[in-house]
Amino acid sequence: MKTEKNHTRVVFCDFDGTITKQETFVAMLNRFAPEKMKEFGKKLFQKKITLREGVRGVVESIPSCHYRDMTEFINDKEIREGFEELLVFLKDADMPFIIISGGLKDSVE
Repeated sequence: MKTEKNHTRVVFCDFDGTITKQETFVAMLNRFAPEKMKEFGKKLFQKKITLREGVRGVVESIPSCHYRDMTEFINDKEIREGFEELLVFLKDADMPFIIISGGLKDSVE
C-alpha cells in the first residue's frame, strides 16, 4: 500500500523564463505566428481580448505541420543558471518540486 507524505513546504515553479533563461513560449509564438502575435498584443493591450483568448487564437493559427519544428525550437533552450543546484537542494530537503505550466503539448491538444 502506497502512502502519501504530508509536506509542510512545496515549491511550485513556472517553466517558461523561470527554469529556462528566456521566455520560450512567447519566443516560439513570435517565430511561428509573428503577424498573429502583433494582432494579439494590440488587442490585449486595448483590453479587447483576454490572455487566454489571445494565446489560444495564436496557437490555433499555427498549422499542425509545424509541431515538430516548434518542439525542436523549445528543446534547445538553455536552463537558468543555478536550477540544477535548486533541484538537488530540494531533493536533499525532501521538498516536492512541481512545475505549473500548461506546456506546448497541452495547448495543441
